[in-house]
Amino acid sequence: MRINCSITLHNRIALWQFISAVNEQRQAMGLEPATQSEVVNEIIARAAERSTINLCNVFITREQRESQSTDREASSEAFAINDNNPLKREA
Repeated sequence: MRINCSITLHNRIALWQFISAVNEQRQAMGLEPATQSEVVNEIIARAAERSTINLCNVFITREQRESQSTDREASSEAFAINDNNPLKREA
C-alpha cells in the first residue's frame, strides 16, 4: 500500500536521523543498510506493540485500535457485496 502524506521538515529530519543511526549500527554489525520503508514500518510496528499510545494529543489504547480493526473488517465485508468492487471476494 502506498500512502501519500505530507511530513513536516522537522519530522523529515528526525526520520533521516533515525535511518542514519540505524544504518550506522547495522554497518557496525556487518548488516545491509535498512531502507526508509523498513525504518518507517519498524517505527509503526513498535508503536503498535504499545498498550497505549499518545497520538495527536489523545491517548489510544490497544482495545480501541482492535475495535477499529473489527469495524474496518465489517465495512470491508459490506463493500465486498457491491458487484462493482474489483476486490470482491469469490464465494
